[in-house]
Amino acid sequence: MVQTIYLLVLGITVIAVTALIAYAKKDEQREINSQQFIAIGVVFLGAGVTLSTSTGNPGLIGISGVGVAFLAIGLKNRDKWNN
Repeated sequence: MVQTIYLLVLGITVIAVTALIAYAKKDEQREINSQQFIAIGVVFLGAGVTLSTSTGNPGLIGISGVGVAFLAIGLKNRDKWNN
């Protein structure tokens, strides 16, 4: 019971701190690096294929789908890449 209360307080604290940081930085605009979507997509695609084949669980192929989505976003925004 006590551990549950501690975890609840910890969770609320983390959410509150995250909300305060997001509120403090809401006026700050940063440009998204579209090349990173390619790297994230490759990692998710590889992890999905590897996990799906090694565990025999076809449900993990969804991770590969997320990788393909990230790759598509990165390639779609190719004109925004910084050389």
